[in-house]
Order: sequence, then structure tokens, then C-alpha cells
Amino acid sequence: MAAPSDTAPRIAIVSSSERQRINLGLIMDKHGLQVVLNQSPSREFLALACERKAEALLIDLDEEAAFNEELLTPLLEQDSLPMLLNDSAATRMDVGILNGD
Repeated sequence: MAAPSDTAPRIAIVSSSERQRINLGLIMDKHGLQVVLNQSPSREFLALACERKAEALLIDLDEEAAFNEELLTPLLEQDSLPMLLNDSAATRMDVGILNGD
């Protein structure tokens, strides 16, 4: 597993699923990215991401877990941070698979 360096991109992850947050955090860590925030959707997420100097947002969308439009719209409308949208179904996995077990 690569250790994040001080120059590694700083990523803020938001997902309705605790399991997905864990999996996505492990994936970022495995590739040497620095996760500075990893939480469920909230009104404070964007402010916290900026406060922690995130350089990009990873927004996990899951059609099974409704992502409140009121919380999603401000993320999509901001233009200060690049965004990556993740389809939960594409990355849903067991930690054993992630670790190569």
C-alpha cells in the first residue's frame, strides 16, 4: 500500500453508504492519495472539504440510497474544486477483493 505523501492529491469523499466510504477510502489510500474528509452527505461537507484543503471531491452516487437533491445541488454547482462522480454499483466490492484475497 502506497503511503500518501505531502504532495499527494487531497481528496474529500462523500457517500450515503458507510461501506462505500470505507471502500473508496481504501482505494484512494492504496493509490497514494490523501483522504482529508470521508463522510456522509451533509450541509457542512463542502465547507469542511475547503477547510481541510481538499483538491478534489469524490461524490459517490447510489441509486438505492437517495442522495438528497438539497445536499447534492451545491456540490454540483460549485466550481472551485474538481469533482469525480462515482457510480456505486461499479465500485461495490468486498474489502477482501480490494486487498487481493
